[in-house]
Amino acid sequence: MTPDLNQLSAWQYHLPEHLIASRPASRRDESRLMVVDRQRGEIRHGRFRDLPELLQAGDRLVFNNTKVVPARLFGFRTSTRGRWEGLFLSVESDGRWLITGKTRGRLQPGETLSVYPAGSDPNSVTAEQCLTVRLDQKTEQGTWIVSPEDDRDPYAVLEQYGTLPLPPYIGRPVADEEDRQRYQTVFAETPGAIAAPTAGLHFTDQILSECEQRQVTRAKVTLHVGIGTFRPVNSDCLSEHEMHSNGAKSRQQRRRRSARLGNQVAACWLWAPPVSARWNRLLAVGRFKPFAVIPTCSFSRGFRSTLL
Repeated sequence: MTPDLNQLSAWQYHLPEHLIASRPASRRDESRLMVVDRQRGEIRHGRFRDLPELLQAGDRLVFNNTKVVPARLFGFRTSTRGRWEGLFLSVESDGRWLITGKTRGRLQPGETLSVYPAGSDPNSVTAEQCLTVRLDQKTEQGTWIVSPEDDRDPYAVLEQYGTLPLPPYIGRPVADEEDRQRYQTVFAETPGAIAAPTAGLHFTDQILSECEQRQVTRAKVTLHVGIGTFRPVNSDCLSEHEMHSNGAKSRQQRRRRSARLGNQVAACWLWAPPVSARWNRLLAVGRFKPFAVIPTCSFSRGFRSTLL
């Protein structure tokens, strides 16, 4: 019997906990790489370091240059000292923050949170060591618009108080120095993501150099991975699931170059599904313009990519 792939149950399987890595391989490019040869109908296995040998002159690599920010926050309700834990999501146009979090009881507009530096002992931190955050407005999605009592650049504030939001299965609430180095791509430039574009974590400077020597060109897009990467599918029917949105932007020069290459490009390699989704969306509507938007789109079985 063919499973209905629109049902969430068709995608569920048992993954033993001992098979989930809590640390990466010693080298980024030591991860395994499955190669699907569609012309020969073969599947073979190698290492990510083999990638340059699979590319040809004229191929194009498209990278997501987002940078993960230390968005995970720890604190307490100022009035009761009840524990609170949350995530910074983004900066609003007026400079306030959009956050989400959990605590006992119901938060109320106007009350404040005291956020202490990640890794500190919550029982010994003083008010002077904490960042005061006022809850202004609760959104329909359950997130909060808040006002931090610190006028510095938001990412500088997060560097002082936050920690990298590692995936829950890693099992470390506070990132260590190795995490800070490895849970970031080597081409990360633009702060804003609360999760890494994990498909890009395997690249090294050496691999990028080898690709360049093979006359493989590169392009960049910025797509900040958002809260949806931590959220489960909320419907038994996948077509009814509302996908989260990610902030994305690109430049006119990059769009023109991609349009001009046309059939001259032997392959356009898109690293990480969010990047692939965004480029396919733009090509589907014929839009090659600079953009800075929050796209919401999803592709399911049967969608034909215009790039892959």
